Amino acid sequence: MTEMTEIKTDEVSRVMNKREAMVVLYDKECPICNHFACAIDTNNSDITVRNSRHNPEELVAAAANGLDIDQGAIVFYQGRFCFGDEAICLIANHSDAKGFVGWLNRNILRHRQLAKVVYPLFVRLRRLLLWLKGKPLIGESSGEKP
Repeated sequence: MTEMTEIKTDEVSRVMNKREAMVVLYDKECPICNHFACAIDTNNSDITVRNSRHNPEELVAAAANGLDIDQGAIVFYQGRFCFGDEAICLIANHSDAKGFVGWLNRNILRHRQLAKVVYPLFVRLRRLLLWLKGKPLIGESSGEKP
């Protein structure tokens, strides 16, 4: 699923907090996810980043909409969920990241067709890096998916 998903429950809006323009759920244990999230300038934007390992209620809201954080990035934006390459493209178009992530955003991830090609590599690399670090996927750390 790579298209925006309509919200199925009012509980999602409460959990995600409508005051925030964009909420990015990420995995702090993943070096790629963490580097990407840290590069987002949350001081000069309406983007909030939240570590999914410490916000299970947000994962439950995403799962209620058919999304799995272990399968791709999740963004809550304008009352809707965005997933995978579309989520990364949305972040790239709304953030002003610096350094390598900024370059990646400006040159690759802002372009949906390029993001579709590159993003699956990030997902595979995330799994490999977590395995090398001895860390479980988010759904495995609690024993079951939210």
